[in-house]
Amino acid sequence: MFSIENLISEGLKNLDIPFSNKEKGQIMLFIGEIEKWNKRFNLVKAEGKEIAVNHILDSLSGFHVIDEIKKKLPGGRGEDCTLLDIGSGAGFPGIPLAVFFKDVKFFLLERSQKRAAFLENTVLLLDLKNTMVIHDDLKNVDNSYNIVCFRAFSRIRDIIPDLKRLVSRKGTVIAYKGRLSTVVDEIAGMGDSFKYTRIIQVNVPFLNAERYLIVAD
Repeated sequence: MFSIENLISEGLKNLDIPFSNKEKGQIMLFIGEIEKWNKRFNLVKAEGKEIAVNHILDSLSGFHVIDEIKKKLPGGRGEDCTLLDIGSGAGFPGIPLAVFFKDVKFFLLERSQKRAAFLENTVLLLDLKNTMVIHDDLKNVDNSYNIVCFRAFSRIRDIIPDLKRLVSRKGTVIAYKGRLSTVVDEIAGMGDSFKYTRIIQVNVPFLNAERYLIVAD
């Protein structure tokens, strides 16, 4: 049976994500913080290896899709890329992605004061200089971003006006989803709100469950 650290290492290799001991250490520190704060704030209904697989590796399953989008920006310059994580909660998918995309500017939107405090503490602890926490409600955010993503937050059709308002003119929306039947239902509810919509199946190492991304632009 793998230790949590070995799960992360093997999972990153399986996902073909380059990593160093520093980045793996940041992820392990993040898991430790979730476990410490979870008792008080009920951040996620998981612990230990479940956090590593169901949340960390799940968040990173979108790595190559985001990398592809980033490279299509003018000049392919990552520092010009901005990503808004809506309803970040315990920091998923934003914080794991920010660890590996140091040249992307991440904004973690969270309306809960307790969870926003957790995020701010974690960003400082992990020394994520590319990451900012926004403690506010979705309807109050008025900037535009190259990538707007969310995980376990809402059905796309329920927040389409907000997504259209927040994504830049040539930007992309990425929604992390589970079963294909759920994805098909969500796509049907989107109508023609976006010009192009793709369904991308992703593999989450050590997770025996369907996982898909809805990518719209």
